[in-house]
Amino acid sequence: MTHPIDLDCEPTVILARPSIAGDQIVATGMVNPAAAVFAGHYPTLPVLPAFYPIDCVARILRAMYPDGARFGVLAAVDQARLLSPIVPNDELVFEVTPGPANSCAATITTHRGVALRLSLRYRPEAAGPEPPAHTEPAAADTASSDRTTTTMGIGAIKNVMPHRFPMLLIDRVTGLVPKKWLTTVKAISVTEPWFAPTGPEPGPIEDALPPLIILASWLQSSELLSLVDQPTPDPTAGRIPLPRFLDRAQLSGSAFPGDVLEHRVHLSRMFDNAAVLTGTTTVNGAIVLTVDQAIFGFGKSSTLRSALSTAEGALG
Repeated sequence: MTHPIDLDCEPTVILARPSIAGDQIVATGMVNPAAAVFAGHYPTLPVLPAFYPIDCVARILRAMYPDGARFGVLAAVDQARLLSPIVPNDELVFEVTPGPANSCAATITTHRGVALRLSLRYRPEAAGPEPPAHTEPAAADTASSDRTTTTMGIGAIKNVMPHRFPMLLIDRVTGLVPKKWLTTVKAISVTEPWFAPTGPEPGPIEDALPPLIILASWLQSSELLSLVDQPTPDPTAGRIPLPRFLDRAQLSGSAFPGDVLEHRVHLSRMFDNAAVLTGTTTVNGAIVLTVDQAIFGFGKSSTLRSALSTAEGALG
């Protein structure tokens, strides 16, 4: 069983023990304003990365089904709809409904209303990953119509995106044609905080990169492609990119320290306030992630400031 995705011994979301209410599992939680994640996402207007509530759902299921036979390892985010940002000090209500076999639905609510709706699928811990939903296109397919591409190092990436350490999950852009596609890489190191044991006593280091970090790294690559023509290194000075919708993200493999994630993103459609993207992630040529559709929305910084102020006000 994987440990919670936290950057240090301070939990990012402090969860109460779940309980049964009819056919649902219900739990409450509070977003810890002191959590290390907010130093890098986004430093000037902190917002909780969307993968943390998904990780909380896994923690809730593990508490109720501890043997891992039904809800062991995340296999797919069949659908995720982000309706409102979650910010430090938010008090969360999780309503999780186990479905057929290894599936579940979840709704996460703050005092502002529903923040996130999820449809998730798991596999037993003893089971191997599912085969990928699609085959990876040959490298030539991506660049066949674009002979001139751009590469970017970490400094150039920071000039486009508002993510910073420890939440910048892209190392390099290896190919880019604006408004069309890009490829990125992320090297996995055992020194990354995801591999650190958590809790008051030292524990074993998990071998595999948490699947949600693979997805988060791909989503940052998608965000980069959608922002490259209108950089937003400081979210207080421009539009704020937030994932709004995710459809059929299948996690079909694992990655380990020493591996390199190779992300491929295609821009399907671009609007004034949204981008629609699709793509894959491979490790050593094998597909570990396929995403049928991801939609990024571009909001105003005032919207996030309002959420931050109301979260702080709710404490008083």
